[in-house]
Amino acid sequence: TITVNGILSLEGTATVSAAPTYGASATLQYKGTNVQTTGPELTATIPNLTIDNVNGVILSLSPVISGALTLTNGKFLVTVTVTAGQSKVYGIVDPILAYTVTSGNLVSGNFFSGALSREAGENVIDSPYAIIQNGLTAGANYTITFVSANFAITAKPLTITATGPTKIYGTALTIGTSATNFTHSGEISGETVTSLTLTPDTAGLSATTAAGASYAITPSAPTGTGGFLESNYSVTYNNYSGTVSKKELTVGGSFTANNKIYDGNTTATINNNSLTLIGVVGAETVTLTPILVFSDKEVGTGKTVSITTDSLLGGGGAGNYNLSLIGAPTSIADIFS
Repeated sequence: TITVNGILSLEGTATVSAAPTYGASATLQYKGTNVQTTGPELTATIPNLTIDNVNGVILSLSPVISGALTLTNGKFLVTVTVTAGQSKVYGIVDPILAYTVTSGNLVSGNFFSGALSREAGENVIDSPYAIIQNGLTAGANYTITFVSANFAITAKPLTITATGPTKIYGTALTIGTSATNFTHSGEISGETVTSLTLTPDTAGLSATTAAGASYAITPSAPTGTGGFLESNYSVTYNNYSGTVSKKELTVGGSFTANNKIYDGNTTATINNNSLTLIGVVGAETVTLTPILVFSDKEVGTGKTVSITTDSLLGGGGAGNYNLSLIGAPTSIADIFS
């Protein structure tokens, strides 16, 4: 075992085979012009340590220096490697950026201060962003070799659900931008989806899709306010599934009703039928079989006769329509005693 009471100076590539025993005033010195890495000579506790190497020294452990630390030339060399795979979801505050020391050590009682940062930017489309050393330091006695890595911003989940539009027989839906007929959830605070594209399927685009048939609407391409960008979100789109509604037909033209002998009910019969159906699509065949009633069953002259909701639609296209009696014509007739 070597006992050192004065100065143990290691120059260049000089080494020792075993850890010495140091006296209370002993000094370990590193000297040279090429980078030196400490070996067995550097013990966990050492009285004095002198660095006289312009290109620096790599500490193999974190020694406790009970006496003086003297850096005549050069510094301690430390490699800081950024932890790979760091990321966040869009809109979330950045985490504290992590790193490890992959080469070298700090003298006991010395610590890193400051923090890493990254390139500016918050959009997913510009990701990844380089992580930079920024203010991270171990103090004036250290030279840091910094090994960077990238920081990723991943898309935030967003759900958009189409809720329409409705479709009435005889109308053709169109592809276009809409500020209605959808719901949305998942935007970050301050951003909101205000419009998107709604695309009907073939059944929705056709005006001749039968009443009762299904059609679908596909949402896409959302836009919004507050800096909203679709690329910052992982969007789940839910289609709208609708059913074609029947078209309402109204009644025009005129009719006359037959007079009758009092029979205790309000039923009436048609005399001259010049009624028309308004709103039939194209050349479809739709007919009306009107059912008539008097305003009441009592004997009287000039009594109002109306078309009832029991009236029947017929013809090949009847299934695509409902009958509306709003504004339907009326007539007059007499009930005799």
